[in-house]
Amino acid sequence: MKNDNPDWKNPADYPDADTTSLYQWAWEFFRRNPSYRRDYDEYARLPRESLGDGLLRPDGIISRFCKCEPAAMPGESVTQFALRGGKRIGTPREYFSERYRLSKLLLAVPNPYRSLPPNTPVFDTDLTKMLTYDISKVYEHYGIKTGLTPETDREIVITIDLDLPLETQFENIKTIIETKGLIRGFKHRKNHRSKYPLYLRAFDARQENKGAAEIADGLRIDDPQTINKYLKAANNLIHRDYWKLAAMHKLELGK
Repeated sequence: MKNDNPDWKNPADYPDADTTSLYQWAWEFFRRNPSYRRDYDEYARLPRESLGDGLLRPDGIISRFCKCEPAAMPGESVTQFALRGGKRIGTPREYFSERYRLSKLLLAVPNPYRSLPPNTPVFDTDLTKMLTYDISKVYEHYGIKTGLTPETDREIVITIDLDLPLETQFENIKTIIETKGLIRGFKHRKNHRSKYPLYLRAFDARQENKGAAEIADGLRIDDPQTINKYLKAANNLIHRDYWKLAAMHKLELGK
Protein backbone atom coordinates (compact mmCIF):
# COMPACT_ATOMS: atom_id res chain seq x y z
CA MET A 1 0.00 0.00 0.00
CA LYS A 2 1.43 3.39 -0.96
CA ASN A 3 -0.14 5.26 1.92
CA ASP A 4 -0.77 3.98 5.45
CA ASN A 5 -3.50 6.62 5.88
CA PRO A 6 -4.99 6.86 2.42
CA ASP A 7 -7.21 9.56 1.01
CA TRP A 8 -10.24 7.68 -0.26
CA LYS A 9 -10.60 10.14 -3.14
CA ASN A 10 -7.11 9.37 -4.42
CA PRO A 11 -6.80 6.00 -6.21
CA ALA A 12 -3.00 6.27 -6.10
CA ASP A 13 -3.12 5.87 -2.31
CA TYR A 14 -4.41 2.30 -2.68
CA PRO A 15 -2.82 -0.96 -3.84
CA ASP A 16 -2.83 -1.70 -7.55
CA ALA A 17 -5.48 -4.26 -8.48
CA ASP A 18 -3.29 -5.94 -11.11
CA THR A 19 -0.07 -6.37 -9.12
CA THR A 20 -1.22 -6.83 -5.52
CA SER A 21 -1.33 -10.42 -4.27
CA LEU A 22 -4.34 -11.89 -2.48
CA TYR A 23 -2.17 -12.13 0.62
CA GLN A 24 -1.56 -8.38 0.56
CA TRP A 25 -5.27 -7.78 -0.01
CA ALA A 26 -5.98 -9.96 3.02
CA TRP A 27 -3.90 -7.64 5.18
CA GLU A 28 -5.34 -4.46 3.68
CA PHE A 29 -8.86 -5.59 4.50
CA PHE A 30 -8.03 -7.10 7.88
CA ARG A 31 -6.09 -4.12 9.19
CA ARG A 32 -9.31 -2.11 8.98
CA ASN A 33 -11.07 -4.55 11.31
CA PRO A 34 -12.36 -2.35 14.17
CA SER A 35 -12.29 -5.15 16.74
CA TYR A 36 -8.65 -5.91 15.92
CA ARG A 37 -7.74 -2.23 16.11
CA ARG A 38 -9.35 -1.92 19.55
CA ASP A 39 -7.52 -5.00 20.78
CA TYR A 40 -4.24 -3.81 19.32
CA ASP A 41 -4.60 -0.35 20.88
CA GLU A 42 -5.15 -1.88 24.32
CA TYR A 43 -2.34 -4.38 23.84
CA ALA A 44 0.07 -1.65 22.72
CA ARG A 45 -0.51 0.17 26.02
CA LEU A 46 0.94 -2.71 28.04
CA PRO A 47 4.20 -1.83 29.81
CA ARG A 48 7.08 -2.07 27.38
CA GLU A 49 9.00 -4.43 29.66
CA SER A 50 6.08 -6.88 29.69
CA LEU A 51 5.46 -6.93 25.95
CA GLY A 52 7.74 -9.93 25.54
CA ASP A 53 5.24 -12.05 27.42
CA GLY A 54 2.44 -9.52 27.63
CA LEU A 55 1.51 -10.80 31.06
CA LEU A 56 0.82 -7.58 32.87
CA ARG A 57 -1.33 -4.50 32.61
CA PRO A 58 0.25 -1.27 33.88
CA ASP A 59 -1.12 -2.02 37.35
CA GLY A 60 0.51 -5.46 37.48
CA ILE A 61 -2.68 -7.43 36.81
CA ILE A 62 -2.78 -10.27 34.29
CA SER A 63 -3.97 -8.78 31.03
CA ARG A 64 -7.12 -10.03 29.37
CA PHE A 65 -5.02 -11.12 26.40
CA CYS A 66 -3.53 -13.97 28.42
CA LYS A 67 -5.44 -17.23 28.23
CA CYS A 68 -4.91 -18.82 31.63
CA GLU A 69 -5.42 -22.41 32.81
CA PRO A 70 -7.51 -22.26 34.91
CA ALA A 71 -9.02 -18.92 33.94
CA ALA A 72 -7.62 -15.91 35.78
CA MET A 73 -9.91 -14.20 38.26
CA PRO A 74 -10.85 -10.56 37.60
CA GLY A 75 -8.08 -8.30 38.83
CA GLU A 76 -5.77 -11.23 39.64
CA SER A 77 -2.00 -10.76 39.63
CA VAL A 78 0.54 -13.28 38.41
CA THR A 79 1.56 -13.98 42.03
CA GLN A 80 -2.03 -14.55 43.13
CA PHE A 81 -2.61 -16.81 40.13
CA ALA A 82 0.44 -18.90 41.02
CA LEU A 83 -0.52 -19.15 44.71
CA ARG A 84 -3.90 -20.67 43.91
CA GLY A 85 -2.25 -23.31 41.72
CA GLY A 86 -2.49 -21.69 38.31
CA LYS A 87 -0.90 -23.94 35.71
CA ARG A 88 -0.36 -21.78 32.66
CA ILE A 89 -0.51 -18.23 31.40
CA GLY A 90 -0.68 -17.97 27.63
CA THR A 91 0.75 -15.11 25.63
CA PRO A 92 -1.12 -12.35 23.82
CA ARG A 93 0.17 -13.78 20.56
CA GLU A 94 -1.88 -16.89 21.28
CA TYR A 95 -4.93 -14.71 21.94
CA PHE A 96 -4.55 -12.85 18.65
CA SER A 97 -3.81 -16.04 16.76
CA GLU A 98 -6.91 -17.83 18.01
CA ARG A 99 -9.27 -14.88 17.68
CA TYR A 100 -8.12 -13.54 14.32
CA ARG A 101 -6.40 -16.51 12.66
CA LEU A 102 -2.99 -14.90 12.83
CA SER A 103 0.17 -16.96 12.64
CA LYS A 104 1.59 -18.12 15.96
CA LEU A 105 5.03 -17.63 14.43
CA LEU A 106 4.68 -13.85 14.54
CA LEU A 107 7.35 -12.19 16.66
CA ALA A 108 5.05 -9.25 17.34
CA VAL A 109 1.39 -8.42 16.96
CA PRO A 110 1.21 -6.52 13.65
CA ASN A 111 0.30 -2.84 13.69
CA PRO A 112 -2.99 -2.33 11.83
CA TYR A 113 -2.18 1.30 11.13
CA ARG A 114 0.67 0.38 8.82
CA SER A 115 1.00 -1.51 5.60
CA LEU A 116 3.32 -4.50 5.56
CA PRO A 117 5.98 -5.63 3.07
CA PRO A 118 4.52 -7.86 0.34
CA ASN A 119 3.54 -11.36 1.48
CA THR A 120 4.70 -10.89 5.07
CA PRO A 121 3.54 -14.08 6.86
CA VAL A 122 0.75 -12.77 9.07
CA PHE A 123 -2.12 -15.23 8.74
CA ASP A 124 -2.58 -18.85 9.65
CA THR A 125 -3.65 -20.35 6.33
CA ASP A 126 -3.97 -23.94 7.54
CA LEU A 127 -7.32 -24.90 6.06
CA THR A 128 -7.42 -28.15 8.03
CA LYS A 129 -8.17 -26.16 11.19
CA MET A 130 -11.77 -25.81 10.11
CA LEU A 131 -12.07 -29.53 10.90
CA THR A 132 -11.17 -29.15 14.57
CA TYR A 133 -14.48 -27.80 15.87
CA ASP A 134 -17.00 -30.03 17.58
CA ILE A 135 -19.99 -31.17 15.58
CA SER A 136 -23.23 -29.46 16.59
CA LYS A 137 -25.57 -31.03 14.08
CA VAL A 138 -25.02 -34.51 12.69
CA TYR A 139 -26.41 -36.12 9.56
CA GLU A 140 -25.71 -39.80 8.88
CA HIS A 141 -25.74 -41.23 5.39
CA TYR A 142 -24.02 -44.48 4.48
CA GLY A 143 -21.15 -44.14 6.91
CA ILE A 144 -20.80 -40.39 6.56
CA LYS A 145 -21.23 -37.98 9.43
CA THR A 146 -21.36 -34.29 8.64
CA GLY A 147 -22.01 -31.35 10.87
CA LEU A 148 -21.98 -27.59 10.88
CA THR A 149 -19.47 -26.11 13.28
CA PRO A 150 -20.85 -24.26 16.30
CA GLU A 151 -18.75 -21.23 15.42
CA THR A 152 -20.47 -20.65 12.11
CA ASP A 153 -22.80 -22.32 9.65
CA ARG A 154 -20.31 -21.56 6.89
CA GLU A 155 -17.95 -24.40 7.78
CA ILE A 156 -18.51 -28.13 7.89
CA VAL A 157 -16.98 -31.23 9.47
CA ILE A 158 -17.09 -34.42 7.43
CA THR A 159 -16.12 -37.85 8.75
CA ILE A 160 -15.95 -40.87 6.49
CA ASP A 161 -15.86 -44.56 7.40
CA LEU A 162 -12.75 -46.22 5.97
CA ASP A 163 -14.43 -49.62 6.20
CA LEU A 164 -17.01 -48.58 3.60
CA PRO A 165 -16.47 -47.87 -0.12
CA LEU A 166 -14.83 -44.45 -0.42
CA GLU A 167 -16.14 -43.64 -3.89
CA THR A 168 -19.73 -44.08 -2.76
CA GLN A 169 -19.12 -41.91 0.29
CA PHE A 170 -17.56 -39.14 -1.80
CA GLU A 171 -20.61 -39.12 -4.05
CA ASN A 172 -22.86 -38.99 -1.01
CA ILE A 173 -20.86 -36.08 0.42
CA LYS A 174 -21.54 -34.13 -2.76
CA THR A 175 -25.24 -34.99 -2.56
CA ILE A 176 -25.48 -33.96 1.08
CA ILE A 177 -23.83 -30.63 0.40
CA GLU A 178 -26.07 -29.90 -2.59
CA THR A 179 -29.38 -31.06 -1.10
CA LYS A 180 -29.02 -29.90 2.50
CA GLY A 181 -27.19 -26.71 1.66
CA LEU A 182 -24.67 -27.24 4.45
CA ILE A 183 -22.03 -25.12 2.75
CA ARG A 184 -22.57 -21.80 1.09
CA GLY A 185 -18.86 -21.46 0.54
CA PHE A 186 -16.50 -18.60 -0.02
CA LYS A 187 -17.09 -17.36 -3.55
CA HIS A 188 -13.90 -15.71 -4.64
CA ARG A 189 -13.66 -14.77 -8.30
CA LYS A 190 -10.55 -13.37 -9.87
CA ASN A 191 -12.51 -10.61 -11.59
CA HIS A 192 -13.46 -9.29 -8.14
CA ARG A 193 -9.87 -8.25 -7.54
CA SER A 194 -10.32 -5.28 -9.81
CA LYS A 195 -12.94 -4.00 -7.37
CA TYR A 196 -10.92 -4.45 -4.19
CA PRO A 197 -9.52 -0.89 -4.31
CA LEU A 198 -13.08 0.39 -4.72
CA TYR A 199 -14.25 -1.70 -1.76
CA LEU A 200 -11.53 -0.19 0.42
CA ARG A 201 -12.11 3.34 -0.78
CA ALA A 202 -15.84 3.04 -0.13
CA PHE A 203 -15.19 1.67 3.34
CA ASP A 204 -12.67 4.38 4.20
CA ALA A 205 -15.08 7.04 2.99
CA ARG A 206 -17.87 5.63 5.15
CA GLN A 207 -15.53 5.83 8.15
CA GLU A 208 -15.48 9.57 7.48
CA ASN A 209 -19.28 9.53 7.56
CA LYS A 210 -19.65 10.10 3.85
CA GLY A 211 -22.99 9.21 2.30
CA ALA A 212 -23.53 6.85 -0.61
CA ALA A 213 -24.11 9.69 -3.10
CA GLU A 214 -20.90 11.47 -2.13
CA ILE A 215 -18.90 8.24 -2.21
CA ALA A 216 -20.32 7.35 -5.62
CA ASP A 217 -19.32 10.75 -6.91
CA GLY A 218 -15.79 10.37 -5.54
CA LEU A 219 -15.43 6.90 -7.05
CA ARG A 220 -17.05 8.05 -10.32
CA ILE A 221 -19.86 5.53 -10.08
CA ASP A 222 -23.22 6.45 -11.56
CA ASP A 223 -25.50 4.45 -9.26
CA PRO A 224 -25.17 5.19 -5.51
CA GLN A 225 -26.81 1.82 -4.80
CA THR A 226 -23.61 0.19 -6.03
CA ILE A 227 -21.84 1.73 -3.06
CA ASN A 228 -23.98 -0.30 -0.68
CA LYS A 229 -22.86 -3.47 -2.46
CA TYR A 230 -19.23 -2.37 -2.20
CA LEU A 231 -19.64 -1.64 1.51
CA LYS A 232 -21.21 -5.04 2.13
CA ALA A 233 -18.38 -6.79 0.27
CA ALA A 234 -15.77 -4.74 2.14
CA ASN A 235 -17.28 -5.51 5.54
CA ASN A 236 -17.43 -9.24 4.77
CA LEU A 237 -13.74 -9.23 3.90
CA ILE A 238 -12.76 -7.01 6.83
CA HIS A 239 -14.68 -8.88 9.52
CA ARG A 240 -14.82 -12.45 8.27
CA ASP A 241 -13.24 -13.53 5.01
CA TYR A 242 -9.84 -11.79 5.06
CA TRP A 243 -7.99 -14.98 6.02
CA LYS A 244 -9.61 -16.81 3.12
CA LEU A 245 -7.90 -14.44 0.70
CA ALA A 246 -4.60 -15.43 2.30
CA ALA A 247 -5.56 -19.10 2.04
CA MET A 248 -6.51 -18.67 -1.63
CA HIS A 249 -3.11 -17.08 -2.22
CA LYS A 250 -1.44 -20.12 -0.69
CA LEU A 251 -3.54 -22.47 -2.83
CA GLU A 252 -2.73 -20.54 -5.99
CA LEU A 253 0.99 -20.74 -5.25
CA GLY A 254 0.62 -24.49 -4.83
CA LYS A 255 -0.83 -24.97 -8.29
